[in-house]
Amino acid sequence: MTSKKTSTFTLLTLILSATAIAEVTDPLSRIQSIDVQNYHFTIDASKAVSDSTMPMSETLELATQIDTDSIQLHYNPKTMTVISQSVVGDPGATFKTVTLPSMGMVSNSILIVTLSKPVPKNTRLSLSFSYLVKMRNKVDQNEGGILKTQLSNGDYLLNSHSWPYFGRNWAFLDDHPTDPATVEFEFKSPDGMIALANGTEVSNTTAEGQTISRWQMTDAIQSYNFTFMIGHFKSYKEENAKISPVLYWDPSYTAAADADKFIAEMARVKGALNLYSKVFGDYPYQKLAFGIVPHPFNMESTTMITL
Repeated sequence: MTSKKTSTFTLLTLILSATAIAEVTDPLSRIQSIDVQNYHFTIDASKAVSDSTMPMSETLELATQIDTDSIQLHYNPKTMTVISQSVVGDPGATFKTVTLPSMGMVSNSILIVTLSKPVPKNTRLSLSFSYLVKMRNKVDQNEGGILKTQLSNGDYLLNSHSWPYFGRNWAFLDDHPTDPATVEFEFKSPDGMIALANGTEVSNTTAEGQTISRWQMTDAIQSYNFTFMIGHFKSYKEENAKISPVLYWDPSYTAAADADKFIAEMARVKGALNLYSKVFGDYPYQKLAFGIVPHPFNMESTTMITL
């Protein structure tokens, strides 16, 4: 017979265990214990053009929403190989990957970061990761992440596919639309290649055969909107507008006749911007750009639309 004391102990253990894993339910859930403030990505495209993986690093700034001793993040260990990971100021933090029930094409892995001691609600934390991302070489609407396409002239196009839950194939995220955040990108690209991303370019320097460009999105956006593309782009800007739409394309990927058709549409885009601004108010962002890259569908990522 089980004693009342033993039963109480067992019940308490189950309650505590349930509390500890309460958030680890399914890979589509928001991670309720955190509110991500900013993501900063460093992307080394100079090495990616000659390899099947892309070196990346990420710094993630967040605030805790409850008293907690752990943090959870979405990611995909099948496409991301971790080199190093840390919580700034907490060398005793530990990291563990938990596999959840399968949800089809969505990565069913959660990274659990256990802090060395509990922290109170509204604690600001910074997590850093260095890792390699396995790139895909063909378009597949069921396999998102980073795509590397070799063109007819031997050059490459590199671009991301994040919607709906594929951002976690190349980044550590709270990958849920109710936790938007600002995002910054820093690209290291071979000289001659142009990197594009959400937001505006805040700096661009070239030295020793490499171009370093920095992009910043100061409005909080959902992680499924995070996008970047790197290639030998040409551009066309529709002038004489408060927000001048810009089109980017790589001549080795987009035929001249097709590029001309897209260019002709930019005047209509400018007209639509003017009309909607009168009806609904000014366009809220500093840029409206379109990039023609390999992608299974058009994607209206904030400020940088994929065609």
